Amino acid sequence: MGDFLETLKARAAEAQERANIAKQALDTAQAVYAKAAGEAASWTNALQAELRRAVQQEKIDEATGIPDLSSSIQAPEINKTEIVRDALRGRPTGLTPGDVWRLVRDDIPNRAYVYSVLNRLKARDQVTVRRGKYYIKPKQDSEQEGTVQVPIVQ
Repeated sequence: MGDFLETLKARAAEAQERANIAKQALDTAQAVYAKAAGEAASWTNALQAELRRAVQQEKIDEATGIPDLSSSIQAPEINKTEIVRDALRGRPTGLTPGDVWRLVRDDIPNRAYVYSVLNRLKARDQVTVRRGKYYIKPKQDSEQEGTVQVPIVQ
């Protein structure tokens, strides 16, 4: 019976050693996979950002009818206030400041600047704030601004 116990102990030790080796191989494979998945995700994000910029540039070129001369001429500074206004116009149900920043963070990476633009628009009475959401006020035509509406009395 002593030989049988010794044989079982030896086989259990061998099996434990194989399990430890397999565990190390698994850990190494998981680390390699995590690194590759992270790299793939970062390249995918970069590709999506560039595709968004390309689509935006195409829309601008189509709207203005100006051919793409960006390789020979430096692009003018973008109007960040107009970018925020466009984001607010695109969502008539209103946006929180965080939602605005998420929409424009490719163009305005500094989150504090978005808050500054929103405060400026609020001070100029171009947006309203209700329950923490910002709403763009509709533009009034120049004809309506200069005239006074008089009620008709009969």
